[in-house]
Amino acid sequence: MSESLVKAASQTVVNNSLLTFDGDSNAALANEIERWLNWQCSMLSGVKVGTSILHCNDLKLISQWPRESGDIDYITTLAHEAVNRREAVRRKLEVCEQESAQLVEYLALPILFNHQYVGAVVLVLSLRSEPQFEALKQLLQWGVAWLESCLVTSVDKDPVVYRNALKAVELLAENLPSAITGYHLCNYLAQLFDVDQVSLGFKCGLRVDLIAVSNHLQFDAKADVNRLIELAMVECTDQELPILYDANAATANVPYLCNAHVTLVQSITESIVYSVPLRNSEEVVGCITFHTTRPQALDAIVQLRVSETVNYLGTVLALKISSEQPWWQVAREFFKKQSRRLFSKGEPKFKALSLLAMSLLASLTLIEGDYTITARSQIEGSVQQLISAPFAGFIESVNVRPGDSVTKGQVLTALEDSELNLEKTQWQSKRDGIKREYYKALATGKRVDAGLMKERLLQAQARLNLIDSHIERAQLKAPFSGIVIKGDLSQSLGMPVEKGDRLFVISPLSEFSVVLYVDEVDIEEVGIGQQATLRLTGFPSTEITATITKITPIVSTYLQQSAFRVEAVAQDTKINIQPGMQGVARIITGTEPLFKVWGQSLFDRIRLWLWSIGL
Repeated sequence: MSESLVKAASQTVVNNSLLTFDGDSNAALANEIERWLNWQCSMLSGVKVGTSILHCNDLKLISQWPRESGDIDYITTLAHEAVNRREAVRRKLEVCEQESAQLVEYLALPILFNHQYVGAVVLVLSLRSEPQFEALKQLLQWGVAWLESCLVTSVDKDPVVYRNALKAVELLAENLPSAITGYHLCNYLAQLFDVDQVSLGFKCGLRVDLIAVSNHLQFDAKADVNRLIELAMVECTDQELPILYDANAATANVPYLCNAHVTLVQSITESIVYSVPLRNSEEVVGCITFHTTRPQALDAIVQLRVSETVNYLGTVLALKISSEQPWWQVAREFFKKQSRRLFSKGEPKFKALSLLAMSLLASLTLIEGDYTITARSQIEGSVQQLISAPFAGFIESVNVRPGDSVTKGQVLTALEDSELNLEKTQWQSKRDGIKREYYKALATGKRVDAGLMKERLLQAQARLNLIDSHIERAQLKAPFSGIVIKGDLSQSLGMPVEKGDRLFVISPLSEFSVVLYVDEVDIEEVGIGQQATLRLTGFPSTEITATITKITPIVSTYLQQSAFRVEAVAQDTKINIQPGMQGVARIITGTEPLFKVWGQSLFDRIRLWLWSIGL
């Protein structure tokens, strides 16, 4: 968890009408809650916590840490809300911190005592990610579970027992793997009750798996003695009763079966084995087994102390094991739990909802719908005319830009023709001189010179005709009515161009085609003649119907994705469609069951991904 948390304030609300103590007991309870808070702070890494105890009747503040911190009025209101709603309450609020406003989170958890909600634990926290918040909430629930149990027995029980229980919960709830925290717990219990060995197991279905053994951080779970310990734990959890077997005492009248315990004692040197089930609410989730050779080590008083000490470990153990399980085991346990609820007595609402869900699932396989494929689409002109430079020159004027509509013969741009006009004048003068020489040769009868002058005169006229053609073509005109889709020369006046350079692209307005870019995963379902429904970005409320006419069997790149180019012809439209418009199309490939209509594409992608990783 982050070290940059703003500040957390915690307070505990206790109903004075339900819990009454004398002065010493009240002080002892306050000390126990202070110890609980210190343990809670050490368990929540990087959190600075303050606490206060309030009476529910008048919400009188008893204590708080840090002193005089947090918005007590709002915390009190939130505590009341958690008690009234009987569930966790989460709020966000902007507070002032060091002359600046910061957004913090409030978390309130109610406290249950004697089947009544008598108070709440409130935390004020800085903002954090959702997984971090859930982890903190789970750790706080562990602490509140112990606090509730402490309130139940703090009136008439020895506080030493609960200090021992608190220490046991603290060891098991450490932010370490369950094997290590279980090892620390077993060592602590072995030292506390002066026994030779303590073993901790967690119930998994019909068996009990050994988690930790005192004085053995690593052990062989398949060893014979450990197998016998697990069988003894199974015997205890199946009967849901503490089982004591003393080889030196008579066991004929004990109210439980202890065959596995007898076998365990016979195989080891210890003469006494005592197993205690661990409960999470009404469910047995694990077992702790004690081994000793001292005859009076586990007498009736010690057994009571053991039961009181380990009474709070079941909930913590269940939460810790569940948090360490992989997702598939969590899912399996969830479905097993729901199955038991479904086939057990009672819970009519849950069964009705389950029946409704199964009916909906069955309808997905029986009801059919249109199977559609979604593809990106673009409008393109059926003909695209390229307007290029007829000769090398310079741009003199530009009359259109992309998106402009043009008519046939309209001047799009003009190239400079001053040099052409000058060259034309020169050739006209040269032609006139040659013409005079030609007539002079005819007048003098010089036929050879006349023939030569006639050829030169024809060459000069051809040159003039070429220059006139260039002057005429210097003005680039639209070959037909349409729209300019490419070529922005408005910022290129005076720019030199070479012969053949592309200047404009024009497409007719009356003739266009729809191009669909179909993902390669879905191309197998697409065929010629299928209908497609198109919605353009510029006209999102208008549908355009098109028929697929061509599928290009080559993958192209569109918007940085591989796709197949599919062409379609749009039917009559009532909107002004122009080339270059983009949108989204849905291709109707046929009718399929609803489960395929809604999940086939995802299923295909998952199947391809699983195959790619070798599954």
